[in-house]
Amino acid sequence: METTHAKAVGIIEGKTTTNSFKMKVLTSSIGKNSFLEVIHDGTPYVCGIKELYRTEDGIYAECYVIGQGPKLPFTPGSPVYIAKEEDVKKALKLSVDPSTGIYIGKLKGLECKVWLPIKKLGRIFIVGKPGSGKSYTAGVIIEELLKKGIPILIIDVHGEYSSLKVMGDVTSEEFDVYPRSYADSIIEFGNLKINPGADLSLDTLETAKPEDIIVPGQCTIINLRGLLKEEQISLVASLLEKVFQAVIEGRLRPFYCVLDEAHRFAGREKAKTTDIVRRFAQEGRKFGAGLIVITQRPQLLDTTVRGLVGTWIIHRLSDPNDMRITLESGGLEREWENEITWLESGEAIITGEAVEKIPIIVKIRPRETKHGGEGFNPLDYAVKPTEGVAVKSLEKLSKTVIRELDKLQKQPLSALGLPQAFLPIVIDESEILAKVKSRLADFDVDITSLELNYMPTLYCEVEANIERQNPHVKYSESIQRLIPIGIEVGEVNWDSTQAYGVELKDVESLELLTSPPQPGYY
Repeated sequence: METTHAKAVGIIEGKTTTNSFKMKVLTSSIGKNSFLEVIHDGTPYVCGIKELYRTEDGIYAECYVIGQGPKLPFTPGSPVYIAKEEDVKKALKLSVDPSTGIYIGKLKGLECKVWLPIKKLGRIFIVGKPGSGKSYTAGVIIEELLKKGIPILIIDVHGEYSSLKVMGDVTSEEFDVYPRSYADSIIEFGNLKINPGADLSLDTLETAKPEDIIVPGQCTIINLRGLLKEEQISLVASLLEKVFQAVIEGRLRPFYCVLDEAHRFAGREKAKTTDIVRRFAQEGRKFGAGLIVITQRPQLLDTTVRGLVGTWIIHRLSDPNDMRITLESGGLEREWENEITWLESGEAIITGEAVEKIPIIVKIRPRETKHGGEGFNPLDYAVKPTEGVAVKSLEKLSKTVIRELDKLQKQPLSALGLPQAFLPIVIDESEILAKVKSRLADFDVDITSLELNYMPTLYCEVEANIERQNPHVKYSESIQRLIPIGIEVGEVNWDSTQAYGVELKDVESLELLTSPPQPGYY
């Protein structure tokens, strides 16, 4: 095979084998992450550098073959060249069709684009110490999946992924990346008091169908910021169980679940979410439910989850136990420990199913959207409420949103001719807090949020005139009743004089209103 190269960067010396050799380095233009090429019996072989060392005679490199080596050992004295990009991609099996892969970044040492095949990304583990770039990399993967129209469910503990709605401010011709927003593809559930940029309250999840949450081309963010850990775990357990059941029944299209701070939901100490996360990890793949696990503490991750085969994207680590667990779970030899320790910002080692031959070091591409890590304030980008904003958003909102808007904006219809009235609000937040504290005197109590619900009640007043002939009796009586008729009421009690804690006498003392005093739920 004929091939052309620039000037040799090294010469093979000493003992050689069919998969390794020692090379004397002739130039300072190569380093540990360089890819080299040797022509042996007319065939080019792509090689990597395992280690570099210096002696009195100069600098030497221990090299290894990537892929299948020759039948006979390499020939001492043979020149070594910088490998060609196409040869490296072929050797590493990185020649992925962009239509079936995600663009994660560039190969360190060669600067060619790295596309990971989606069909081999059933389980992804993204690990690294705080600030190493885990959530940034997750954002890149989410952007790529959205381009392919793949549904995504994000369990967002800190509210970092709201920024996917916001166009980034970095244009990178080097990486061929340009700013854009995915706002039209995102539905966000959150505590609206703490996260005003969210589309819907977390309460909506209780009635939302899995088909409303997992929608082709849609990214659904569950923003848990502001919730206590126990509340987060309870909500996530309920949601994942509902979604996974729908997956098993074949009601959902293939999708990915992004689990941020995964050790919180599937850690060494069993939580309410542990079993369902295990099921997602173990069985989800065969039903089309991919899992992206993100954690800064691999050692705290459930052993069943981390022990499964997948693709590991490893950012910088420093804790010895986290390092050991990552090396074992990612199938890396001990020599990679030093590489992981000294990874630069924006770099990651990718190993596992998505890269068939050897682990690779990748420079993660820039985000197209704003990074939601430290320093991002969602309030800076929140849409200010204006007339008609809900109507303008309906095209991108799921059926869940429409139902929620109906609950907020439409009063229930009453029977024809039956007057409908509303009670005034006669208690404020301080009075509610005082009542709660009086019942929980031994606890420190505070109110973080209030929700106004209008409950259907039937107010009846009957004027009865009674007259009997034998014996003759005649009298009149006025009868009043207050009867709860909400959907939670079973058999109607026609003798009721109180509803939802409100007494009949209280209603009679108030002036009824013809419209709701404040917006609320019905």
